Amino acid sequence: FAEGQCRNDWVLSIDADERLDLTCFKKEWLASLNPAYQYAFRRKNHIFGKRIRHGGSYPDWVVRLYNRRTASYTQTEHGRVTGAETHRSSEMEIEHFTHKDIETLYRKVVHSASYGARDLLEANKQPKNAFLSGLWMFFRLYILRGGILDGMAGFHWCFAAGLRSF
Repeated sequence: FAEGQCRNDWVLSIDADERLDLTCFKKEWLASLNPAYQYAFRRKNHIFGKRIRHGGSYPDWVVRLYNRRTASYTQTEHGRVTGAETHRSSEMEIEHFTHKDIETLYRKVVHSASYGARDLLEANKQPKNAFLSGLWMFFRLYILRGGILDGMAGFHWCFAAGLRSF
């Protein structure tokens, strides 16, 4: 809905729990934007008030800037931008302040998993082994990608990812 209300072609879409440093928007960079691209920014994730640096949490590339003549926002569980080639822009970073407490994190995991399962069914995709998928996701993020280095917040970040995969 919001995209359709825009008066200009370029759309910057950020979530309510994200913060973007607008001083990064330099005129030279803005002038160099190509309408054929949708631009992904690095996202720094924070849970329980702590920055998560490991376990696959950074860089968490998300498309947030696009030209609505060549790309569009698609409403799914999280929503996403599709239609143009994605360009990763190292000029921008987003602070993502998600999951203020454990209850919020796991409530969102259950919600997210339900939507993900529905999307798989609608796409007629073959289900995978849930237990092995969840276990592998947790192990990969917590051990192989260093989530253990973020303490208890890192454990919950990786365990939640394993539950979503399960």
